[in-house]
Amino acid sequence: MSIFLFPQVFESVFWAIVIIVGALILIGAGIAIVSFLLIIPMYAKKGVEYQTDVSYDLDDVKDVSGKMEGKKE
Repeated sequence: MSIFLFPQVFESVFWAIVIIVGALILIGAGIAIVSFLLIIPMYAKKGVEYQTDVSYDLDDVKDVSGKMEGKKE
């Protein structure tokens, strides 16, 4: 009810919410940028490793029956 009687209150609350949401967005973007910048050297140091003598063909995929091999029931 005081919003209708005092529009300045509504304006103050509105701008406070806008500033808080904007600050949260900036903080999240800053965290994302810093994490991306930290990931780049980590992957550059790690390098790419993959197996060259293995076939990754879809025909080699085995059916999953839900039973563990070698497990005695």
